[in-house]
Amino acid sequence: MFYVYEWFIKTTGEIFYVGKGTGKRYLVKKRNYIFNAILENEECDVRIIKTFEDESESFKYEEQRIQELWARGQAKANLHFGGNGGVSSVWTNEMKEKMSRENPMKDERQK
Repeated sequence: MFYVYEWFIKTTGEIFYVGKGTGKRYLVKKRNYIFNAILENEECDVRIIKTFEDESESFKYEEQRIQELWARGQAKANLHFGGNGGVSSVWTNEMKEKMSRENPMKDERQK
């Protein structure tokens, strides 16, 4: 079984991280500097939001959920658009193009 999970701030309900996992991956508390800072300064919790039999479907949903939350100014600790299995150190040309197109930090002129 695969799943998509969300870390959120208990007092506000703000979702600051979305991930895809299996087993106990959702319980890992050390990720990137933004995630770690939020976890250190806020009362946070995690929840599994959807389960999948097919890993590729879980990747698709993770990516979709991150995009939805970025559009609302959330998922601030997601530094990448998701759907790549945590691979961020080796980028294919397709991944580079996709990140360029969908990067929330770029305006339309930069994309």
